Amino acid sequence: MKKIIFKKVVSIFTLLLLPLLTQAATLRINPSSGNFSVGQNFSASVVVSTPDQTMNAVSGSVAFPTDKLEVTSISKSGSVVGLWVQEPSFSNKDGTVSFEGVVLNPGFIGANGNVLGINFRAKNSGLVSLGFNNPAILANDGQGTDILSAAYESNFQINQDLSPVGDERGVGTPDRKTEPVPQINQNVTAGSPFKAVVGSLRISSPTHPDQYKWYRSGTAEFAWELPHDATGMRLLVNQVPDARPNVAYGTPIREKTVSNLDDGVWYLHAQARTPQGWGEINHFRFQIDTGTPESFEFTEVTRQDLSDNKVKLILTASDRGSGISHYNVSLDGQTLPPLSAGQGKNYYDLPELDSGSHVIVASAVDQAGNMLERRLELVVLPSAYSRWGTKTVATLSLAVPLLALVILLGLMLEHSHRHFRRWRRHVHKSVRGAESSIDDTFAKLRENIEKQLSLLERASTKRELTREESRVLTALRKNLRSAEKSIRKEVEEIEEGMK
Repeated sequence: MKKIIFKKVVSIFTLLLLPLLTQAATLRINPSSGNFSVGQNFSASVVVSTPDQTMNAVSGSVAFPTDKLEVTSISKSGSVVGLWVQEPSFSNKDGTVSFEGVVLNPGFIGANGNVLGINFRAKNSGLVSLGFNNPAILANDGQGTDILSAAYESNFQINQDLSPVGDERGVGTPDRKTEPVPQINQNVTAGSPFKAVVGSLRISSPTHPDQYKWYRSGTAEFAWELPHDATGMRLLVNQVPDARPNVAYGTPIREKTVSNLDDGVWYLHAQARTPQGWGEINHFRFQIDTGTPESFEFTEVTRQDLSDNKVKLILTASDRGSGISHYNVSLDGQTLPPLSAGQGKNYYDLPELDSGSHVIVASAVDQAGNMLERRLELVVLPSAYSRWGTKTVATLSLAVPLLALVILLGLMLEHSHRHFRRWRRHVHKSVRGAESSIDDTFAKLRENIEKQLSLLERASTKRELTREESRVLTALRKNLRSAEKSIRKEVEEIEEGMK
C-alpha cells in the first residue's frame, strides 16, 4: 500500500514539474497588465526568456488596437539585439510595431532580456490587448531552429479618469490579480516552416538543377522569383531538410551563390517578407560529390586454359558520397559498352579475343561523374589446333621453297646431263673423226717417209751413203716410230676420258 501511494505521489509531482522542466523560449510584453487613463503616456517592453538554450535572433510584430492606443516612440536602449536586420518601426494606421534583429555571439540565454521599448498614449477607454504576429526566436545552433514555445498577450484597462495611475514615470502598475494569457505560436514549431502568409518562392539552380541528382561542383548558384511587394528576405544554407532561415536581408535579393561547400546533401531555405508579413519557407535540395570513388579493383576471372579467348572481368568499386553509377571499359583503345553498377561484384564479358597481349582500361564512375581508372594487361595463348596449324604453315613455308629448289636443281641437272651427253657424243664423234683423220694423215706421212727411206736404202746399195744421209736415215726411222707411239698414247687418253 505504501509503495502504491509513493508511486502516485511521484506521478503527481512529475506532472506538476514537467512544464517547468520542459520550458523553452517565450516572448512577452512587460508589464503584462495595468490600468491607465485616457491621454496618459505609458511604456511597455518586449522581453524574451530562454532559460535552456542560447538564442541568436528574434522577430515579430506587436499588434495594438488603433482606436484606443497610439505609439509615440520606440526605443532600442538596453536591447539584447546587437544587429537590427530592419530598424524597428511602427504604424499607427495598421496598429503594428515591427522588429527583427540578431543577437551577436555568443547569443543570449536567460530570463527577461529586453528586446524593444514601446511608448504608448491612451486614446480611448476600454479593454486593450497587446499581442504578437508571426513571432520567432531562433536558436544559436547553426541551423536556425525555432525554439519559441509561447508568446504571451498583455491586457490593459484604459479608464476615463484623468488622474494618472502608476508611478511618475508613466509605467502602469500591474494588476496582480490578472495573470498573463499565453498566446501560443500556432504558426511555428521547432524545426518546421512558418505557416504561409504570402505566395511560395520558385527556386531554381543553374548549377544544380535536379534536386535528386549529384553534381561535382562545390559552388551552387540559386535564383528565385519574388512577390512584387517583397520588402525583405531570409536565407539559410545547411544540411537540415526543414530548417528555418535566419540570415536576413533588409533589401530583397533574387539570387545567391554559395561556395566552398563540402560533399553531401544540402538545402537552401528561403523566405520572403511582404507588408502582410513573412511568407512560406521554401526548401531547395541539392547534392554535391566532388571526390573520386574511394576504391576500385578489377581483375579477370581465372582461366584454366590461357588459350581460352572468352575472358570475363570482375569489377568492384565503392563510393561513400553519391555511390557508383556505372563502369566504362575499353579494350586495346577501343571503347566498349558501359556496365551499370550493381551491389558487390560486377561481371563484364569481353568480346572474343585474338591470341596475343591485350590492354583493358576500366573506370568506376560515381553518380556525380567522378571517376577512378585502373589498367589490366592479359595474354591469350594460341590454341593447340592453332599451334599445330602454325607449325605446319611454318614448316610448309620452309619446305615448299626447298622442294621447289630441289626440283629446279633436278631439272637443271637433267638438262645439263642431257646437254653433256649430247656434247660428249659430239666430242666423241669429233674425236673419232680426228683420230681417223690423224690416222689417215699419219699413214700418208709414214708412207711418204718410208718411200724416202726406201730411196736412201736403195741408194746405199749402189753407193756408199754420206755421213749426213746415214744420220738422216737413222733419225727419220727413229722419229717416225716415236711420233707414232706418242699419237697412239694421246688418242688412247682421249678415248679413256670420253668413257
